Amino acid sequence: MRTSQQSRCATILENCGSRPSSNGLAFKTLPVASPLPIPIPISPNSNMMSLAQVNISGLRAATDESRHRHRRLIWVFLLTACFAVMVAQITDRVRHFLSEPVSVQVRVERNSSLTYPAITLCNKNQFNMTAINLLKSKYGLDRLPETIIDSNFTKTKPSVKNPKEDVAKLLRIPGLNAFTLWEKTAHAKPKMIKECWFGRNVTCDARGTWSLSLTTMGVCHTYTLNDSLIHLAGIFHNLYLKIQELEEDHYRSDEGWKFYIHNPLELPTLGVETHGTSLYPGQGRDLRLDLKKIWALHHSKNPCERNLAYLQNNCFFDCFMNRLHKENITCSLPYMIGSPLPYCSTPESYHNTEEIANNLFFFGQWNPNECQCKQQCLKTLFTSSLESTTDKYSAKKQVSRARVRIYYQNLQYEFIKETVGYGTIDLLCDIGGTLSLLMGASLLTCCELLEVAWMSLVSKCRPCRRQDKQPKEGTMDASQVHV
Repeated sequence: MRTSQQSRCATILENCGSRPSSNGLAFKTLPVASPLPIPIPISPNSNMMSLAQVNISGLRAATDESRHRHRRLIWVFLLTACFAVMVAQITDRVRHFLSEPVSVQVRVERNSSLTYPAITLCNKNQFNMTAINLLKSKYGLDRLPETIIDSNFTKTKPSVKNPKEDVAKLLRIPGLNAFTLWEKTAHAKPKMIKECWFGRNVTCDARGTWSLSLTTMGVCHTYTLNDSLIHLAGIFHNLYLKIQELEEDHYRSDEGWKFYIHNPLELPTLGVETHGTSLYPGQGRDLRLDLKKIWALHHSKNPCERNLAYLQNNCFFDCFMNRLHKENITCSLPYMIGSPLPYCSTPESYHNTEEIANNLFFFGQWNPNECQCKQQCLKTLFTSSLESTTDKYSAKKQVSRARVRIYYQNLQYEFIKETVGYGTIDLLCDIGGTLSLLMGASLLTCCELLEVAWMSLVSKCRPCRRQDKQPKEGTMDASQVHV
């Protein structure tokens, strides 16, 4: 029986072109047009199984197919809700971090000495009328008209005692320009300051120096200490000034004084007009000084200048001068320090430059906010508060007097420092807390998720790469089918 079956198989294989083997079996070699790729067995739930291995609370319950469908849907809903809240919280924290918040630390410190500011004193009676009349009489000029129209005043008929003069007409004197005119018509310090003390029985000249300052209010006087430091505080140990006005006529009807407290390195050119304190005849004022040191934080939204020689108010003055030169002025006034233009030498040029400067400075055609002047990273700020005011210095014998005391009450100062309100460590801590609270995850869990995503991507791209490497035509000589 067995022999007959073998003979029949041999006959069939012989007809099919086969050849017997040495052990009695037969096989036939069949040509293959193109080889087929060997498929990689991938379970349809392999991605779900990988996600289930990630250490996230509830993720295994949501991906386990052996659980009931309703239970899985509940876990999917909970995971989705927690994930949405987590994304919203992290987005809010990142936005807060990018806004660069700043926290301010304020502390009061006591020192053995404090920096004393510079004091600039200006007479509101801008020019000395006695000096103006002397110039007119010396050069044979008639008395200037008393009814000159000025845009700053509504009256056109001032009183005889307060005539409205036009000092620019004195520029008709040969060899006289705006600078020499201001110099000749300025108020002399000995006539304006009757007494000046800095401490008990210590004169101001013994502790500091007086210097001339050219401002928008005319020629002023600035007092600075030689060493800029004081070691005693109190009303009797700092500046005491007694001021007087000897002029009966006032230029453009202005009377009184203005004093400006500022940094010794700052130019008082513009600040005395905008930040000065007025003092009128008959008044006595006590001003208490407060010193604040501000350390600002440099960041992108509010940058500051780290150069210690930089002062923002000086930058404002430079900006004002640059803006003024764009108005095509032909000459400069004495307070326009650093201007390449010559001083005005004719009444017409003086009036033209003065009108343009007044329009920019007084009538708002120039705005300091338009300047690219950053604040100082380290700033020393002097502030004053009015302690008392008296009116016992009334006018007697046609002499107007006033008194002012500017002093530190103690040797304490405020140190204000800006620090980063929300830094990188704070951001990471908030993100970690949010991940742990809402998802039960950590930074390593995020790494696991990235690994699962990467492996899933690689498994999907691998068959495509094998198909690209296969030949399009031809046969494989070594491929054989064994029957």
